[in-house]
Amino acid sequence: RRHTQSLTRRTKPPPSAAMEVNDSNLGVLSNYLSQTFGGTADQIRSSEKFLQAQETTPGFGRLLLALLNHPATESGIRQAGAVYLKNFVRRRWPVIEGEENCISDAEREEIKSVLLQMMLGSAANIQKLVSSTIYQISLNDFPGKWPTLIQELVDKCNTKDFAVINGVLKTAHAIFRRYRGAHATDEVIKEIILVIKNFGAPMVDMLSFSLNSLPTADPINAKQVELIFRCILSISKIFYSLNYIDLPEFFEDHIPQFFDQFFALLNYNVPPALQELLLGDEDDPNAGLLTRVQAQICSNCALYAEKYEDEFNPQLGRFAKATWDLLLKYNSSNRFDKLITHGMYFLTTIASGVNFKMFGDANIMNDICKCIVIPNMEMTEQDEDNFDENPVEYIRRDIEGSDLDTRRRSAFQLVRALRKNFQVEVTNIFATHIQSLLAQYSANPAKAWKAKDIAIYLITSLAVTGITVSAGATATNELVPLVNLMETHIFPELVQYPKNHPVVQADSIKFLFTFRQQIPQQHIPFIFEHLNRMLTSDNYVVTTYASECIYRYLTLRNAKKELAVNVADFCSLAPQMLGNLFGVFKNKKSLHNEYIIKAIMKIVSVCKAGLVHVGADVMNSAVKVLEVQAENPSNPHFNHYLFETFCALVKFVQSPELLSHYEAVLMPAFQYILTKDISEFSSYVFQLMAILLDTRKQASSVNEQLLPAVIDENLWKYKGNIPSLVQLLKAYLRTSAPLIAEKYIDRLIEIISRLITGSNDHHGFSLASAIVENLPAGVLQPILKRIFILCFKRLQQNKTARFCKLFIVFFSLVVCVHGTPFAVGVVNEIQANIFFVIVDSVWVEKLRIVNGLQDQKLAAVATIKVLLESPLQQKLDSWNRLLAELILFFKQGVKEEDDDSDEIEIEDIPGFDTAYSRLAFADVPDTFSLPVSNPRAFFQSQFLPFVQQNPQAFSAQTPQIQEIIQEYLSGSSSSSSSS
Repeated sequence: RRHTQSLTRRTKPPPSAAMEVNDSNLGVLSNYLSQTFGGTADQIRSSEKFLQAQETTPGFGRLLLALLNHPATESGIRQAGAVYLKNFVRRRWPVIEGEENCISDAEREEIKSVLLQMMLGSAANIQKLVSSTIYQISLNDFPGKWPTLIQELVDKCNTKDFAVINGVLKTAHAIFRRYRGAHATDEVIKEIILVIKNFGAPMVDMLSFSLNSLPTADPINAKQVELIFRCILSISKIFYSLNYIDLPEFFEDHIPQFFDQFFALLNYNVPPALQELLLGDEDDPNAGLLTRVQAQICSNCALYAEKYEDEFNPQLGRFAKATWDLLLKYNSSNRFDKLITHGMYFLTTIASGVNFKMFGDANIMNDICKCIVIPNMEMTEQDEDNFDENPVEYIRRDIEGSDLDTRRRSAFQLVRALRKNFQVEVTNIFATHIQSLLAQYSANPAKAWKAKDIAIYLITSLAVTGITVSAGATATNELVPLVNLMETHIFPELVQYPKNHPVVQADSIKFLFTFRQQIPQQHIPFIFEHLNRMLTSDNYVVTTYASECIYRYLTLRNAKKELAVNVADFCSLAPQMLGNLFGVFKNKKSLHNEYIIKAIMKIVSVCKAGLVHVGADVMNSAVKVLEVQAENPSNPHFNHYLFETFCALVKFVQSPELLSHYEAVLMPAFQYILTKDISEFSSYVFQLMAILLDTRKQASSVNEQLLPAVIDENLWKYKGNIPSLVQLLKAYLRTSAPLIAEKYIDRLIEIISRLITGSNDHHGFSLASAIVENLPAGVLQPILKRIFILCFKRLQQNKTARFCKLFIVFFSLVVCVHGTPFAVGVVNEIQANIFFVIVDSVWVEKLRIVNGLQDQKLAAVATIKVLLESPLQQKLDSWNRLLAELILFFKQGVKEEDDDSDEIEIEDIPGFDTAYSRLAFADVPDTFSLPVSNPRAFFQSQFLPFVQQNPQAFSAQTPQIQEIIQEYLSGSSSSSSSS
């Protein structure tokens, strides 16, 4: 009787503590595994929780293997077990210092001893999972703890059974793939040498055996041929992995053996009966086995051509010819995409390398353009489908850089590689083809739109010599008359909208934002006028590209770092443009289109007060968008730009009446978001509430009523809320400090205590700093005493370098805002003379790790004040050590980063994640502004009188420190740095 059949009738006692392999434990394990795929949602969760709890029990892995190997185990349970084994190994196999090792060494060895044989004896679906398990173990154990792995793999290949060989080679490929991109350390090199020592010769033999086993006449066993080509594919991939870092001696010695067989595969004649298997089905976009093998061989050739030119030179000519023939042979079917792109990459590598002269003949260049570049720049049927039916994917490939493996991108790179060494020749030859394509389009725009599409793409590949996402084309081919081409062939397409083809519309817009640096400024109003019209298109790609173009031109700056657009003129068009942009959201496909909302955000931030007369309308439209997004906040980027838009409106488009209106329309939305606990928006809401408070400079009755909810403990439990809640409380302190001091200070101290004692200590100090900045000394004194007590406890219990740095900056703020005597008095009230301890154990030790320009200035000024205004002068040893640290602190210097970019890109926002991301337009400077701009000059002005009264003040310092002090006092370096 099969044990798996009886399991569903069993009760569920937990497996025995020893996790022995017996029928009872096998039955329970089988039952729980069956529920992970065949139970209810609650049963699935319960079963997964139970199984994960058992993972730490010794013998769990052994029991799982026994179940997989048991002949009575049902196929569904076997597959679930194989999946669980893979995940169990991934989670539990690594031995992490400080954590319990739940798999004993004996159990590990037992698992490794049976996995390989189990994989080879399993069905294909199980084989793949077990192979992945072996790979996971190899990441941790090979070669040190599993030195026999490669020899075990080789021994299993000593057979004529291609099913077995295929399983072994797939596993070997998964293991060796790690060498692609690995650093060439001594350890890695030794590992590869060990692999090749055991695997190199068998690999040559398996490749020869595989090719020699291919049938040359009927009857043909298609299943056998499939297994053979799968083996060849794995060998070709392993070849790439083992040669990636360097050219091993074994492979250098066996170049003829490998490449002769690779060449035979590039020229393999497919029997009619194997056409579909090896070349793929005409209606199936997936590549056939032969084309996948040939694509990998092209990659192998490109690797050798790029890194091992001398050794590969004897092979280069015939492989270039064979690749050329393949590129001409296969049609535009998607099933050949991988082969075509890899083949073009091989030719691109040659054109970029030392053998570039191979393509120097004008006839060859002409053939490349006519027969390879132009056909592969043409939009494929899949491209057209994406443009109409899956525009997000089209955009992702076309302007977001995910098209690296497409035919178009490969053709683009080939043109750029040829132009690198033959700029004049390539430009002239390709220009002829461009003119021909443009003429075809002019003769029949409706039918020949693909010719214009290719022409624009080809012009771009010829013209661009340097490009970045943020700036577009930064350097161009001077032989390409870009401005003339724009005026003659791009601007007319803007005028023709909507009569021309949508692809040509999108191409023209993309051309404009690619070459925005090269367009004369006088053309920008014309461009904006027509982009505004194109926002009314019902085509997703066109409206997206128009929005992106608007955004990019609004960030464009001239040589004087000024905005290239005339803001006053643009503001007259902006209201209508904003209306059109919000109108795009009526198309359901565009509800989450981040490009649209990003353009809206940019218009608001550029026009600022120029939109006051429509501010209420813009806010109303944005709130409607928020209401829709709240139902399904699926695009984090969209959400971020939407809230940046709100902040920009509050910050830049304001009047007392508008701010009241903003608050009135936003508060219901805030209430809905917080009531429904829409976590994607909560941190944004708190930041937006903060900027509303700071901009109004006073809290309304509504704000004051919300304050108890803001400090409620439940909100602070969610880590993602903390930064924005701190920001909001700081805004409350700036606008309602007396109210907080009177009613809510105890709760604030609780919050600060929780933050300072944990990993959010920087947020705790930020909140404490706002209290220091906004409360008068009389009110602050007892509050500050409580905060310092918290700090001292943390210093005693967990004194880290980071906390010391934060504490120095905080204490410096107290000194600079309220004076040295006040700061010293507060801490000494806690414990007599504890100030001296602070200086010796924190300030002197950690002053030099304070970083950031403003924090360094603050710490430097406070240190000067402490040296001259505190009782520290009574302890000369401490005084001299702190002075020396100050001088060395000055000496290490600081540079302020120069960032004049006004672009807001998600990737550039510090700390962006789904839990919390900072809104750039919500930033508000802290209340306190240090009146000292140059701390070194301040040092000179404060210490010169002191030295005159105390001539021997620096006698205890080293000669080096004394020399630097004299330099600073003389003023010779005070202007060289601001810190």
